[in-house]
Amino acid sequence: MILGRIERPVSIENYLVHGRFVPRSFLEETPVGGEIRLGPHTLFPDQSGDFVARGYRSIGTRLEIDSEYVKVAASGVSLDGRGTYDLGEISLSPRSRREP
Repeated sequence: MILGRIERPVSIENYLVHGRFVPRSFLEETPVGGEIRLGPHTLFPDQSGDFVARGYRSIGTRLEIDSEYVKVAASGVSLDGRGTYDLGEISLSPRSRREP
């Protein structure tokens, strides 16, 4: 018991996250496969920029998209038990060498 509350077991979710990186012209000029991550997943978008990630995590876990090589518009998902999450279109742009 924690602070008068009963502890509950952690709920695990089987999730599927999908979305599309845009603009397509940037994807054609800059190969990004393997350079973008969603939480523990390395993403490999197809020629249209579509990506899919599947896995198991605790409900309440936040999965953020990030990359060292390209700027990714702030995006991510908090797992809430729905199972399937559509992130829609996510903007990509070049990252300058000085940016962290």
